[in-house]
Amino acid sequence: MYFEFYDEFDEVDDLTLFHLYSKSAKSGYHYGVYSYGMCYKTCIGVESDDKKFLDSMRRAAELGDHPALRVLGHIYFYGKYGMKKDLAVAEEFYVRAIELGNKPAYGDLRALYLYQNINSEGIGEKLTSLYKQRALAGNPYAMAHYGWALVSGIGGKKDQLEGRKWIRKAVSKDEDAGYVMMADAYRLGRGEERNFREAVKYYKIAAERGHRRSMYEVGVIFYYGKGNVDIDYKQALKYLTMAEELEDSRSSLLLAEMYMQGNGVTKNVEEGIFHLKRAFGNGDGYAAYKLGNLYLEGKEVEKDVENAMFFFNRGERLEDGSCMHRLAELYVQGEVVKQDIEKGMEYYKMSAKAGNPEGLYDLATFYEQGKYGCEIDKTLALELYQKAAAKGSKKAMKAVKRLSKK
Repeated sequence: MYFEFYDEFDEVDDLTLFHLYSKSAKSGYHYGVYSYGMCYKTCIGVESDDKKFLDSMRRAAELGDHPALRVLGHIYFYGKYGMKKDLAVAEEFYVRAIELGNKPAYGDLRALYLYQNINSEGIGEKLTSLYKQRALAGNPYAMAHYGWALVSGIGGKKDQLEGRKWIRKAVSKDEDAGYVMMADAYRLGRGEERNFREAVKYYKIAAERGHRRSMYEVGVIFYYGKGNVDIDYKQALKYLTMAEELEDSRSSLLLAEMYMQGNGVTKNVEEGIFHLKRAFGNGDGYAAYKLGNLYLEGKEVEKDVENAMFFFNRGERLEDGSCMHRLAELYVQGEVVKQDIEKGMEYYKMSAKAGNPEGLYDLATFYEQGKYGCEIDKTLALELYQKAAAKGSKKAMKAVKRLSKK
């Protein structure tokens, strides 16, 4: 509407765009009203005006525009633009947006429930109830998620047969989420017999439609050769690269491993570092840990302690437990940086709090032995060993057995 004469949207200047949205809004077109209001928020062809922005969102919402309903949900969730924070009103707007087909609003609603400190079981019940309601009303996206809730037992009820039916129904309606849930069901053996070949088939459909996680999952299955699917580095490279282009840091980490180890490609350390830095650039703390180790050890690249510390510190800011643990070791040992026991112990406690198994184990030994300013506390040591063991630490498992006998 009002855009038929513009073959290339980018060629429209801001002022012209604002006038087009204004005409569309005056005609009563809901998306035109929404876009007109957004111009006042983003200063497209006009100066910022919070009142006109808010008024336009309300009018667009009244006309049934689900993006506007979601925006209003945000406004009341955060208490912006002069509106008092009201979670009940925010929930109402998110639900109305969902009812009109807004998929991201499901995530907003989940965030709202988390903010209200509703436990995971309670969140599952609320969302499953909403998915069921929308699925029964014929919403394919909700069908897929309701089916997944049933096969996984989310919300308290587990019915794999019924769940499979809903997921298949979503697939029959060509719903992207249906293909993803079907693939997940085959990969994990939920509602379907575990079959990685079938999982790949459905993931590929979603991947070709731009679903990032599906690209990653296909790449992983081919990279490791899962179940009845053989290793195929060429396919792994293809799908991991696709996901990386959509800023998937896990894919960047696997691509780095491929090039660092020469798995299916010519070994190329520089290329591997390039992918690690892409993951780091996308906020992956573990990539910072890997980069820090490379520069600290100086095996694959020239040793550079300053660069290593830069990555470990940045990884710590990204809340990576491995970086916290490495900083703790370095400051306590005092071999490559000036020894600072107090600072090192602070990092040990941070790494343990972040759930790092090495940090948990080391801190447990300090409390067991009374080292580095920790008073002997066998009860606390056992608790920390148990947490480390739950994270898969074999030496922690042995420590748990040893202390449990006393």
